[in-house]
Amino acid sequence: MAWASASAFSRSRCCRSANGAKRWGPDQLRRLAWCAGAAYCFLLIGFIDDTFALGPRAKFAVFVVASVGAVLAAGVAETLPIGGGIVLEFGFWIGLGGSMLWVFTLVNCVNFMDGANGLSMGSTAIGLAALGATSLAAGATDAAVLAFCGAGALAGFLVWNFPKGRLFAGDSGALFAGALAATASLMAIEEGGISPFIPPILFFPLLADALLTLAWRASKKRDLLDGHAEHIYQIGLRSKLKHSQVSVAYWVVTAIAARSASSRPKHGAARLRWRIKRAR
Repeated sequence: MAWASASAFSRSRCCRSANGAKRWGPDQLRRLAWCAGAAYCFLLIGFIDDTFALGPRAKFAVFVVASVGAVLAAGVAETLPIGGGIVLEFGFWIGLGGSMLWVFTLVNCVNFMDGANGLSMGSTAIGLAALGATSLAAGATDAAVLAFCGAGALAGFLVWNFPKGRLFAGDSGALFAGALAATASLMAIEEGGISPFIPPILFFPLLADALLTLAWRASKKRDLLDGHAEHIYQIGLRSKLKHSQVSVAYWVVTAIAARSASSRPKHGAARLRWRIKRAR
């Protein structure tokens, strides 16, 4: 899956360079390369974990470092629109912490949810496709390229993964897909001025299942770093639902969430504030 993403990225970059060379300069290519490199760092972490079984605490520390690198590659979200034209400015360091938390959370949620054929990768593909459309409408072409390439690669992977599971993403593929979605989201926020609330809505089913499960485990005073099989989708599988039934249900909910988020691709006040900050 990771190699398919790289291939799709390269082909799309060539097409974009041929069709819009005046707007596609070395800075854009360099930024996309850094973001793709950040995603490949997570792929490498997954490969090492699959091969040598990193401990949960060591993996946590490595994820934090990789998440910071991904944020620096994609861009730091320093503002937060809360409605009524009000925008909160947090500055670089708080923005870095919040953006790092976003990357760390989404990457792990995509990986946690990769336990039913097509569920996580299909939901991520739908979210990326919606993010690409939203980014394109907001003028964030770099983010759109990254998102559409990721969605296309995942769609190709699903041919082999869904419904019979002839090929699996594993930790490497799931972490790569999550990192790609997280970095593309940050690029869309920074480049297109879309609201930081939009990406979590696009990937809401994955986030909700994983985070609600962690909250439930915390309420039961269980170790959050230990492996478990208590996600909502896992409960569905144990109740004799088919992988295809569970996955399609999550796809439908993801599509509904994506449609609601894409109805307003950008936040005017947030975009204005970004322009003011850049002009200073």
